[in-house]
Amino acid sequence: MMGGAAELNDGDALYGDYLPCVRSVWTSGNGDPDYYTTAEGGGIVFANSDGDLLNGITYASAGCFYDQPLAPVKIGDKWAYLDRKGNQVTQAVYDAVYGGLDFYEDYTPKYASPLLNGYAAICRDGKWGVLDAAGKEYIPCDYAGVAWTAISSGCSGTDTGKAERCPACRSIGRMPKCAFRLVRRS
Repeated sequence: MMGGAAELNDGDALYGDYLPCVRSVWTSGNGDPDYYTTAEGGGIVFANSDGDLLNGITYASAGCFYDQPLAPVKIGDKWAYLDRKGNQVTQAVYDAVYGGLDFYEDYTPKYASPLLNGYAAICRDGKWGVLDAAGKEYIPCDYAGVAWTAISSGCSGTDTGKAERCPACRSIGRMPKCAFRLVRRS
């Protein structure tokens, strides 16, 4: 729809109440329809469908909340995680972990991982771990790699919301540690 807001649909809820948006300003079209252009300095802010900002902070890049409590944000050249109130719950110490394939065959990772079932793969200083929904390193960044392997390990791979003993690895927690394959060699 030209010069107006597009209607949101049920599919838009998948990305969360606040979405990462490019900072923009309304520009006169000089006879053509008016439009938004990137604001000076650019950057990403989180805004809801009414245009209200989550916290008013501009980030270098950001990911969506989806149905999770945290979203990744890029501050400088590192990534951190925000909660749904706009509070930064981790330090900006994480490296990008995916999204490096583009038309120029640049395979350099560009984004931090969003949470999936309450957990995200993280990388700090070349070592991998797993972040939980509270912003804590559930599995510390001590590994050469980490992968989600719930189906092959025999555990449920789902966050039950309560501490339980995993039948596969016997660990106690909301998400069994056997749900992740950890690579020890560097």
